[in-house]
Amino acid sequence: MKWHNTKFMLRHMKIIVGLMTILTAVALGFVLHLASGVFIPLVIAWFLLQIFRPVLKLGDQLKLPPFLKIALVFVLLFCMTLIGVRFVASQAVEFGEVYQRFYPDLEPTIEKFTNTLMTLGFLPNSRPSVRSEEQEEEDVPRNTFILTAAASADSAPPALSGGSILMGELTKKLRTDWTSYVRYISEMAITLLSKLVLSLVFLMFMLLEAPYVVDKIDEAFRGPSARTGETVKSILATISSQISSYLGALTLISVATGLCAWVILTSCNVELATGWAVLTILLNFIPTVGSIIATVPPVVMAILQSPTSLTMPLLVLVLLTAVQVSIGNILTPKIMGDRLGLSPVIILLSLLLWGVIWGIPGAILSTPIASILQIICASTHSLKPIAILMGSGENARKARMKSDREAEAARQQRGEKGQGENA
Repeated sequence: MKWHNTKFMLRHMKIIVGLMTILTAVALGFVLHLASGVFIPLVIAWFLLQIFRPVLKLGDQLKLPPFLKIALVFVLLFCMTLIGVRFVASQAVEFGEVYQRFYPDLEPTIEKFTNTLMTLGFLPNSRPSVRSEEQEEEDVPRNTFILTAAASADSAPPALSGGSILMGELTKKLRTDWTSYVRYISEMAITLLSKLVLSLVFLMFMLLEAPYVVDKIDEAFRGPSARTGETVKSILATISSQISSYLGALTLISVATGLCAWVILTSCNVELATGWAVLTILLNFIPTVGSIIATVPPVVMAILQSPTSLTMPLLVLVLLTAVQVSIGNILTPKIMGDRLGLSPVIILLSLLLWGVIWGIPGAILSTPIASILQIICASTHSLKPIAILMGSGENARKARMKSDREAEAARQQRGEKGQGENA
């Protein structure tokens, strides 16, 4: 019986290991989600270290002491943060001015849009119907708000449209719940500031530790384990090189896309063109969906500027889409090449997974994280099939063609050797 149980366990060991791997991955994702307040600043600090690695190399060439290199990194980071804060403040002021200017046109636009949705059946009809006196008396508390909203607008039409009701509800909610919005924005700002401070603390300790990583690996894997130490150093060097190259190339592509968007929006006289261009640069760091989201706000602004005509919004939409498609299909392959070598399906799945776990920061970091996992799998013999499946199809095709050429050359060599022996 004991031998039979052992044979059964060995026969189903792969299934058990597979199930345990899935459960471990789910548990790890759950832990990463719960501890996102610590892990997100830690990962952001590591990526900042990769971004500022050229500065550290420059400090090594100039033979600067460690504290001067760290000070140089933080000075550059402070200057970049200060420029970003000043830009956001200026854009907020400009946005307030634009909002005050376009608010009178916003209400009829929303009313027209809401009425269209009601006509098409996408929203329930909010127009009051003919009702009996008993029903009207029962519905007085519910309809009092609608009548109050209409009276506040100094108009009392016999039948309110759905758009007017919607705008009345929005106006009252904004007037009564503005303190909750202010409190929400304040809490969000405090949370963002705390994560930024924690990321800077992690970055400082990483900068202090960076010069000694190689020495510690050599010391930890001495003697028979020296080969393992070389493998670990090779993995770290490959990860650092690919991530730094990817971030640099992605930054260049995003800036080029933002400049093209700024030229288009400025030529079309779209308000807040500079802000939309910077938003395009930032959203391009989110793979696949970022470029789609970046197109929406400028088109909405163009609609607000010309509510009576769709010519300008359609022109803006077509031009921005053309820029995104042309840069994505022409410029990106030439600059990026095959730096990460990831499958598009893996990129999309990674985006969805890390977006669920860490939200927007996870979506931005999803592609580099997937690349790191692929590098680790490729450096581990038992996980190489997973690395191949995560890679792009072009890489697999090139590898297969290379192996076919090598096999063909080996067969020809064996054939020539056999002919020589027969002669």
